[in-house]
Amino acid sequence: MRLTSLRLRGVTRFTDDVEVDFSSIPPGLVCVAGSNGAGKTTLLGASGPGPVYRDLPPRSGDWLLPGGHVELGFDLAGREYVTRLWRTKAGATSATLKIDGERKAGPKVRAYDAAIRDLLGPPEAFYASAYAAQGGSGRLGALGPAERRKLFRFYLGLDRIQAVADAAKSRIGAYDLGAYEAKRRSANETKREAKAAEARLARAVTAEGAARSERDRARAILDDLARELSLLPKVEEYRVALSRAGDLARRFGAAKCATPSADMRRIRDAGLALLPEARTRVDRAREASSLHREAEAAFAAAEARCGRAEEGWFSPPDPEGFCSGCEFVQAAGQERSNAIASQRAAAAEVIRLGGVGEGAEAAEARLKKLTASVNAAEKLLAQAQEAERAEVEAEDARLLALEKRRELPSSVPGARTLREAEEARSHATRLSDQWATANALLSAAAEAYSVAEKAVLAAEKAWTEAEGRLTDLAPLELLAEAFGPTGLQAMEIDAAGPAFTAIADKLVDACFPGRFRIELATQREKKGGGTAETFDVVVYDSERGREGPIEMLSGGEQVVMDEAIRTALAIVGTDRGAWSHRWRTLWRDETPANLYGEVAERYLAMLARAREVGGYHHLIVVGGEHVALGADTVIRVSPEGAVRVER
Repeated sequence: MRLTSLRLRGVTRFTDDVEVDFSSIPPGLVCVAGSNGAGKTTLLGASGPGPVYRDLPPRSGDWLLPGGHVELGFDLAGREYVTRLWRTKAGATSATLKIDGERKAGPKVRAYDAAIRDLLGPPEAFYASAYAAQGGSGRLGALGPAERRKLFRFYLGLDRIQAVADAAKSRIGAYDLGAYEAKRRSANETKREAKAAEARLARAVTAEGAARSERDRARAILDDLARELSLLPKVEEYRVALSRAGDLARRFGAAKCATPSADMRRIRDAGLALLPEARTRVDRAREASSLHREAEAAFAAAEARCGRAEEGWFSPPDPEGFCSGCEFVQAAGQERSNAIASQRAAAAEVIRLGGVGEGAEAAEARLKKLTASVNAAEKLLAQAQEAERAEVEAEDARLLALEKRRELPSSVPGARTLREAEEARSHATRLSDQWATANALLSAAAEAYSVAEKAVLAAEKAWTEAEGRLTDLAPLELLAEAFGPTGLQAMEIDAAGPAFTAIADKLVDACFPGRFRIELATQREKKGGGTAETFDVVVYDSERGREGPIEMLSGGEQVVMDEAIRTALAIVGTDRGAWSHRWRTLWRDETPANLYGEVAERYLAMLARAREVGGYHHLIVVGGEHVALGADTVIRVSPEGAVRVER
C-alpha cells in the first residue's frame, strides 16, 4: 500500500480544503512537523486510519465535522484505490471505496467497513504494526497473550490455515459422534420398540382371536336361540295338533260301537225297506176299519129306515099321502138293500183283512215295532258314523301332527322365554363389543408395528449411512488437528518466531548494539505440572543480566522495543502473506518524543534500517525539528491549518 493523494476539509481544525500529493514525495523518511496543537496527529491520521478505518486515534468522538470529508488515494498491487469518507450537514456519515474509478463498496458504512477489512485486515493488526498511535495505543506489549497470539496468527496468515481446520471441523460437526451415537442408540431403541410392538401385536392377535371365538360362540348360541324361537310357533302347532289328535282319538273311543256301521246300515236299510209295506198295511187296515165302520153305520141307518118303513107300511096311510108313503117305503127298502150290500162288502173286506179291529192293531203294532227298530238302527248308525267321522278326524289330526313333527328338527327344543332370548342377545352384543375393541386394538397394534418396522428400516438406513460417513471422520479429525492451533499453526508460529526475533533484534541493535535480544514464548510451564499455551514477548538484557517482559525496561527502552516489534511484525506479516498486499507505508506518531540525544538519533537510524529491510516507500513520522532535520521530506503544518511540503 503506497499513498498517492490526500484531500480533506472539515477535519477537526482543518476547516478549509487541504491537499497533499504523496505521489510527488520521493521515497524516504517523511516528517510531519509543526507547533503543538497545529494538527500534526490529525493530518497523520487522515492519511491512514481516518478514511480507511473511520478512526482517528487518539481522538474519540466526532472528528469529522458536518459537511466535512476526507479522501485518500493509494496504490495497491498496481491498482488505484480511493477511499472517501464524508458527513452530511445533518450528521449522517457515508463512505465509499473505488477501485480504478469504479465503486466497489458504500455508501453505507457497514458495507464499506466489511470491504476494508477484507482488503487491509482488522484495525487491531494495523495499529499493532503499520501505524503507531500517539501514546503507544495498540502496541503489542500492551496486549494480553490471547490478543498477541491472535494478531500474530493474522500476521502469519494463519487464518487461512485455520479456515481449513474450521472446514474440517464443520464436516466433523456434520458427522458429530454424539449425533451418530444418538442415531445408533435411536436405532437400537427403535428395534426394541419394534420388538415390543411385535409382542403387543401377537398379544392383540391372540386376544382378538379369543374375542372372535367368544363372539362367534355367542352368535351361534344366539342363532340357535333364534332358530328355537322361530320354531316355537311350529312346536305349538305340533302340540295343538297332537292334543287335538288325542282328543279325537278319545272321542272315537267313546263313540265306537260293537256293531260295525255296515251292519247297522244293513239293518237300517232292511227296516226302511219294510216300513213302506207296513205303512201300507196300516193304511189299508185303517181304511178297512173305516169302511167297516161306515158299512156298519150305513147298515144301522138302513135298518132304522127299514124299521120305520115297515112301521109305516103297516099303519093306516094318509089318504093324501099314500103314494108318497109307498115311495118312502120303497126308498127305505132300497136304502136298506144298499146298506145290507155295503155291510156285506165291508164284512167281506174285514174278513179279507183278517178282521177289521185285529188287523189294524197288529199292523199298528208291527209298524211301531218296525219304526222303533229303524230308529234304533238309525241311532246306532249315527253313532257308528260319528265314530267313523271321529276316527277319520283323529287320523287326519294324527297325520297333521306327524306332518308338523316332520317340520321340526329331530330334537324338539324346549320352551324358551323372551327374557332368556334378550339375555342371550345382550350377552352376544357385549361379546361383539369386546371383539370390536379387541379388533381395534389389533388394528392399532398392527399400525404401530408397521410404523415401528418403517422406523427400524429408516433408523438402520440412517445408521448405515452414518457408519459409511464415519469412515471419513478419521481423515477429517487428522486434518482439523493438523491445521489447528496445535498443528501447522503452532509450527508456523514456531518457525516464524526466529525470523521475527531476528528482524526485531536487528532493528534494536541499531539503537542498542549487542545489548538486547527478543524471544517469543508460545508455551509456559504450569505450577501443577505440564504446559499451557501463551504468547509472551521476552526481552533478554545482557547489560543488566536479566530477562522478562517489555514492562521491565525503562520508558525509552520500551519505545525502542515496541517500535522494533511493530516494524518486525509488519515486515513478517508482509513476507508471510498476512495481507494480499505489501505495506509500502509506515506511520509513527511522535514516538521519538520519549527519546533524547543519542538514543533519538539511533531510533531514527533504526527507522531507516526498518524502511530498508521492509522495503517501505514512505515512513511518515510525526516529530520535532530534530527529526525533521534527518528526514528526507517535511510536511509542515502551520498553526492556521495550512499544509506545505518541504524537501
